[in-house]
Amino acid sequence: MHALLAISRALLFPVDDLYGKVDLPIVILEAMQLGVPVVTIDRGPLADLKGVLHVPAGDIDALVHTALGATSDDSIRQTCIVAQREAINRQHRPAQVARLYEAIYDELLGKPRR
Repeated sequence: MHALLAISRALLFPVDDLYGKVDLPIVILEAMQLGVPVVTIDRGPLADLKGVLHVPAGDIDALVHTALGATSDDSIRQTCIVAQREAINRQHRPAQVARLYEAIYDELLGKPRR
């Protein structure tokens, strides 16, 4: 997947149901780190994803327009790439994610917060 993402101009992810998935699909985070603009919907867990380009769920015209902007407008593309990398560094590094999961387990087990 890494090689495919590395040559991609954008990752379109208009999925409206992540049922059964673990939080955010890893492919989205990989694309964000590689500097591939991500276009996704503004619903569910994807709505909370920072730095990506959000479109209204079910709005095909918005999806196409946003995807074209992400692939052909250098200003939009660069702004998105910078915002995505900042979001990855701020929220999605392995140590940060591990701490969040540990806090969930501690809470479930009734352990005091660290």
